[in-house]
Amino acid sequence: MIRREARQLVAMRRSWQQRLEIRNVTTTAGRRDLVIEDGVITSDGAAVENRRQSSAGVSPVEGITVVDGVTVVDGVTVVDGVSVVDGVTVIDGSGFVALPRLVEAHVHLDKTLLGPRWYPHVPAGSIQERIRAERDLLDGDTVEPTAVRAERLLLLLISNGATRVRSHIDISEQTGQRGVEALLELRDRYRNRVDLTFVAFPQQGILASPGTAEQMSIALAAGVETVGGLDPQTFDGDRRAHLSTVFGLAERHGSSIDIHLHEPGAVGVETLRLIAEFTRAHSMQGMVCVSHGFALAQVPHDALEHVADDLAAAGIALITSAPGEGLMPPIDVLLSHGVNVVAASDNIRDSWSPHGSADPLQRAALAAYQLGWSSDAELATALLLVTENAEKALGGTPRTIAPGQPGDVTLLPAARVAEALVSQPAGRLIVRSGQLSTDVDSDTGDPA
Repeated sequence: MIRREARQLVAMRRSWQQRLEIRNVTTTAGRRDLVIEDGVITSDGAAVENRRQSSAGVSPVEGITVVDGVTVVDGVTVVDGVSVVDGVTVIDGSGFVALPRLVEAHVHLDKTLLGPRWYPHVPAGSIQERIRAERDLLDGDTVEPTAVRAERLLLLLISNGATRVRSHIDISEQTGQRGVEALLELRDRYRNRVDLTFVAFPQQGILASPGTAEQMSIALAAGVETVGGLDPQTFDGDRRAHLSTVFGLAERHGSSIDIHLHEPGAVGVETLRLIAEFTRAHSMQGMVCVSHGFALAQVPHDALEHVADDLAAAGIALITSAPGEGLMPPIDVLLSHGVNVVAASDNIRDSWSPHGSADPLQRAALAAYQLGWSSDAELATALLLVTENAEKALGGTPRTIAPGQPGDVTLLPAARVAEALVSQPAGRLIVRSGQLSTDVDSDTGDPA
């Protein structure tokens, strides 16, 4: 039970706290005392062991009172002590690991069916059949509005520590700007809890769906940051024409690119090489992602190495959901050739898949499991797939827990980074710009 005095202290938190301290927390550099001021990590000194305790059982360091046993997230105790005095929040991080913010680099907020009702998965014989079935379901009257479903999934992502999210939004002549409008409004409401960006995704194709390119352009002008694409050859029937439209839109709007590529074997490899060619021709190195890239798991090793070199030279990132059935690209080979590889959820509880936990750590662990990565060093590499690599792929600067870095930290109850990755524990504490996520109004996304 939360003590009454603890409730009163927590209630004293001010909007956008100037200072937050996390004491005795484990990082990759060992036990540290972190200080976050004005949203930036300003200190990461070695933890002070065996602090002098007062008769009340609290730490009198710098005159800050630490009240034991404060429950701060949904009635579950997630830290040993939290207090707020004169605008300073202090967290006892003993038994916790501090990670940089987690990144969900590929998700579909508008597609999710996450909610009180369970929707059994319905098999489909082709991508085209799946698209039609999904559209019929989402346009029907049995599912909740896009804004409701998307918000539910976004909050789950945030609670897991994903405070950088990129979501694809279905756009076509048929759907118009409905999804875009709903998700732009959602982004505005949660602007203080998550960095949320979007991809204008042509789920029904571009050439195969007349008017879609124009709708994508409208979305990009409205604030969507990235141009999407879908199987330029096998779905749209003309890879060069498809890519000309995609890169043309990106050039016109100053946008990045993320292309869904499910194309198999040699067909997919040829498309990948053409994407690399277009990327270099448009000087868009570091601004292009390919999602899925199943072909990379289906070609001989020499062909894989050649296309990996093409992708690396063009600065193209590969985003994988770590799928089964032999479709996961060989991440280790791609990394060895200098390709930036990212792990992401993709579909979460929707018409395409009933699976997904909205936890980047779960996806990174799944990739590590399939690769046979078991050592602490290998598991640390897997973590990069949803932190450093993902930040870079989305156009950001890779983050660490160090002075000068933004104060976005995920605290997890674990002894080491490797344990946090494989156990994906509950009871996480999310710090966003130096402020506890629980200090943000769940309805508006503004500081409480």
